[in-house]
Amino acid sequence: MSIIFIIAALVIIVYCLFIGYITAQIQNNFPKSEWPQTKVSIIIPARNEADNIANCLHSIALQSLSQEQYEIILIDDFSEDDTVKIAMAFKNKLPLTILNNHMPGKKNALALGINHASYDTIITTDADCTMDREWLKTMLYIYEKEDLHMLCGPVNLKAEGSFFKALQQTESAAIVGISATMLNRKMPATCNGANLMYNKTVFMQLNGYKHHLQLASGDDDLLLHAFYNQAADKVSYTLNYHAMVNTAASPNFKALIHQRSRWLSKRKYYAYPWNTRLQKLVVVQLVAFYCLLFYAINTHSLLAIAFILNKYLFDLMLGTQLKMSLNFRHLQILLMPFYELYILFVLLHARFAKAEWKGRGV
Repeated sequence: MSIIFIIAALVIIVYCLFIGYITAQIQNNFPKSEWPQTKVSIIIPARNEADNIANCLHSIALQSLSQEQYEIILIDDFSEDDTVKIAMAFKNKLPLTILNNHMPGKKNALALGINHASYDTIITTDADCTMDREWLKTMLYIYEKEDLHMLCGPVNLKAEGSFFKALQQTESAAIVGISATMLNRKMPATCNGANLMYNKTVFMQLNGYKHHLQLASGDDDLLLHAFYNQAADKVSYTLNYHAMVNTAASPNFKALIHQRSRWLSKRKYYAYPWNTRLQKLVVVQLVAFYCLLFYAINTHSLLAIAFILNKYLFDLMLGTQLKMSLNFRHLQILLMPFYELYILFVLLHARFAKAEWKGRGV
């Protein structure tokens, strides 16, 4: 038995213990939300979203929450298509304000919207997202009931029948479930700015995005870390399926690379080590998994097969728990070896790739 096999087996054991811990901590008991009293400003930055903005605004128009309790501030970030023209058609249906960004960039657009917000509770989302009908009501209810400064909400990637997108959807579900559990267990790692609610006054006290305005990303993770550092007991993450925001998976490999490049651009600015540790565990277990797979193919080792099957069992347990909150199929768990392969390649490639966002270098 080689030393590589032993090390790989130990890594898989550590990974399974971690996944088992996460699975045991996930709670899927979501009592029905009551009507919140808080009013909220919905901030939506948009750049070249003519294909998506109508669906986004339509899903907000269908919210169960009264329009008297929210406003929508759409910030056009130098769009070169009909984004604004399409959005204008909703001004007689929604409490909608449209602003033009003065300085390019998503964070500048968000900051402009927040500065113009009428209410002290902010929720940010993206122009290519659609929402569950109970989204606003559920997020506000939890935020209000738990007296929070920040609430992170779940985001689901839509697979739409594509094998490549199905891989991303399954990966995203695992990231959301693990990140939510880690944050609620005092291990802040990551969140998603497409579904993020927070206090405007605290945001201003923390100087918003000024500490990392030069980064292509960080309007979510770095802001989460700042809020957590300011008041850890005032930050939470919900997996309530009624709080779900849906967005499209990356349409092709090139788009996925640019997305991961943006994500990686902020890693050295994290205030807490948990996200870095999680990334390292993912990469190490990927290598260990394929070492065991190669060993099993070449030696027909039943022990190596047993470790691989054990990993599948723990992944299946996690997927079963997350299925109650996130919209993906149990069958997609069987795709894990494939998305694990592309994750490793994407992370390595994105480490050296130059990121783009909406056709603009960042």
